[in-house]
Amino acid sequence: MTNKTNEDYKNTELGCIPESWQVVKFEDVLNLFNGYAFKSTDAVESSNTQLIRMGNLYQNKLDLERSPVFYPDIYAQKYSKYILKEGDLIISLTGTSEKEDYGFTVKINKTDKKLLLNQRVARIDVIAFPMLVRYSNSNE
Repeated sequence: MTNKTNEDYKNTELGCIPESWQVVKFEDVLNLFNGYAFKSTDAVESSNTQLIRMGNLYQNKLDLERSPVFYPDIYAQKYSKYILKEGDLIISLTGTSEKEDYGFTVKINKTDKKLLLNQRVARIDVIAFPMLVRYSNSNE
C-alpha cells in the first residue's frame, strides 16, 4: 500500500501509517492548557474582553457572534494567562451526549478583542511536530 507520494506504509498499534511517520505519546508533542471557570455573575453587557466558550467553536470555526459573553476589560490583565493570542490552537473538550459537537479545533485569527479561555475549552501548545496543527482540522 502506498499514499499520494508513493510512500510505503507500515503497520503500527494505531493501524497503517506512512513509513516516515512516527507513533508518539500525546504528552511528548502537545500540552493542554485548560480554561478557567469564570463567574457568570461577573459578565457585563459589552466590553473588548470576550469569553471563548464551547459554543464559539462551532464546526471547527470560531464564531465570536454566537451568543457572545463579555467580561470587564480589567479581566484581560487580571487573568492574563487565559488570554488567547493570534495563532493559538484551541479545542472544545466536552459536548452533548449522542451528538458530535465536541473536539472542534480552531486556530485563533487576528482580532482587536481580548479573548478569554473558558473552562471545557483548552489551548493546545505544540511542543514538537508543528505539522500536527495542519492535521488536527483534517479528516485524514
